[in-house]
Amino acid sequence: MDSLRTIALLMAIEEELEVELHPRVLADPAQASPAGLWRAVQEQRTTGTGD
Repeated sequence: MDSLRTIALLMAIEEELEVELHPRVLADPAQASPAGLWRAVQEQRTTGTGD
């Protein structure tokens, strides 16, 4: 995935789920899967940290 698509995906996730994630989330191979993204969203919702 190129960087523009990565940012677009991150923005769509943030808007839809009302969270704010750091771009490092998608750069981390452990979080680049749907399950990894979901973990990052859940962490942000519980701790307020997006990374």
